[in-house]
Amino acid sequence: MKRFVIFGNIEFFDDHHALVHSIKSAEFIADADIEHRAATLDNCDFVVPHYFDGVVSFMKYHEEK
Repeated sequence: MKRFVIFGNIEFFDDHHALVHSIKSAEFIADADIEHRAATLDNCDFVVPHYFDGVVSFMKYHEEK
């Protein structure tokens, strides 16, 4: 079964909140390949939003001038 996974710089607060600072990749991937894919992306963090029992928030950065 494939799951939608967000890979990137993610900060986890307790077990119910994840703050996504930046995204390196977001893709549908097989369960068995998730950890290997995170390792190939410079050991980044990952979250599976549909199966995360909490809130996923995204940082908003303003455009630099």
